[in-house]
Amino acid sequence: MIAWKVGICGGCGKYTARVHVKSGFCYVCHSCRPERKAKLKEYQAEYRRRPEVKARQAEYRRRSEVKARQAAYRAEYRRRPGVRVKEAKYRAEYDRRPEVRAKKLEYYRRPERKAKKAEYYRRLDVRVKTKEYQADRYLLVKERTEYLLGLSPEDLLAEIRAETKSGGEKE
Repeated sequence: MIAWKVGICGGCGKYTARVHVKSGFCYVCHSCRPERKAKLKEYQAEYRRRPEVKARQAEYRRRSEVKARQAAYRAEYRRRPGVRVKEAKYRAEYDRRPEVRAKKLEYYRRPERKAKKAEYYRRLDVRVKTKEYQADRYLLVKERTEYLLGLSPEDLLAEIRAETKSGGEKE
């Protein structure tokens, strides 16, 4: 049984009827004294470093439903107002540091990374996707040109050729 007395708490300094006899803390501070918190944190850190606990946590994180829940939370978090701005600001400050820049450049120059990228772009599905993208882009530019100048691409090409032949001026 815990023994309490009337007195002044050693933590918050309040005069109260419930001060613990041994610790000298009131009933509120008794359960959250600094040395108890430190001991608990130390134990938790040691516990998390155990190989069986690490393995169990890793296995848990690999579960598909956990991954899905994490992805959903990340997506929801990114939609919150101001989060993207904060992320961009942090990234800009982080990327400005010379050691980070050097590391980034070194990564992009690695031969195995270049090989992996080349292998990715050699895949048929990716090539088809890129070709489709290029075709869409061409059509978009073509439509914009027609809209902005009121000319068909063929007329525009003829116009440009005429300008380049005459040295920059129209005939």
